[in-house]
Amino acid sequence: MNPLKRLKAGVVLTVVLFAGLIGLAAHPVPSGESAKSDSCVAPEYRQFDFWIGDWDVFDVDNASTKVACIRVDRILDGCVLREDYQGTDSLKGQSFSLYDAPRKVWRQSWVTNRGRSLVLEGKLQGDEMVLAGAYKSASGEETLVRGIGGNL
Repeated sequence: MNPLKRLKAGVVLTVVLFAGLIGLAAHPVPSGESAKSDSCVAPEYRQFDFWIGDWDVFDVDNASTKVACIRVDRILDGCVLREDYQGTDSLKGQSFSLYDAPRKVWRQSWVTNRGRSLVLEGKLQGDEMVLAGAYKSASGEETLVRGIGGNL
């Protein structure tokens, strides 16, 4: 069999399987009619809403030094929080946060324009959202990262 045809067949099969997994194939939407997800309506999906908006980020050691601007909004029918990070040092990144209902945790995945990534997990503890994970530097050194946020 021609390797190119095999590749095309594999790609088509992968797309069909993925579409089936996320429900696209099982729930077609007539054109002109918008699909609205009702799977992210539980109160837990709103625990991180305090973060939505436009924010200035300042250096923890020098509160007068602005280091970035971020914008956080809801996407994917309200199921995901997207953060767009624009650093003053040309660092750019995006994170995607979602509530993993079966595991009862928040999961945040970060990617940057410098080829780095970070995955954090956690939950609401009292009035604070606490997320933690491990960051591995380019040299292979691992650093534990913990973020805490809440209504200010």
